[in-house]
Amino acid sequence: MGPGSGRSCSGAWASRRAASTPCRSSLRARDTYPRARYRVGRAERLSVDSGTLGGVLAWYSLIHTAPEHIGAPLAEFARCLRPGGDLALGFFTGPRVGPFDHAVTTAYYWPIDTLAAEVEAAGFTVTRTATRTGSGHRPHGALLATRRSPHAETVLHPHITSAPHDLVVQT
Repeated sequence: MGPGSGRSCSGAWASRRAASTPCRSSLRARDTYPRARYRVGRAERLSVDSGTLGGVLAWYSLIHTAPEHIGAPLAEFARCLRPGGDLALGFFTGPRVGPFDHAVTTAYYWPIDTLAAEVEAAGFTVTRTATRTGSGHRPHGALLATRRSPHAETVLHPHITSAPHDLVVQT
């Protein structure tokens, strides 16, 4: 989990979930959700035992990860999730992988098909995708995936479409 809107989800997860963030200022969420466990950490090293998590929420947590390094946090998420565990990613989407200036440091656009292929290569089955665009906002992408059993056959992700000003989901 990274800084931003994803923190609000921690209320529902507070009694059973832990959050890692590279940003010490995000630890202020402890004031709002005191039952949740928070720690400073990196997506590439979650410091939990293998197969012990039921879900990972990475809502805009990976936008600053360079494309050539995206496999490391995805592999770590796969390591930490038990088979059948869920992954939710929020990101900026675009027609091709590419950098753009962001408030803190360079961030990256990802076509949904390309990021979905990376997620599947890390051991997940993509179950849902969505895009949203609006005037004055960067295009948003969302991806939901389930951790495959290490012995499961790879399943290709669904076809994705998008439309301006709409949220489009295909399952």
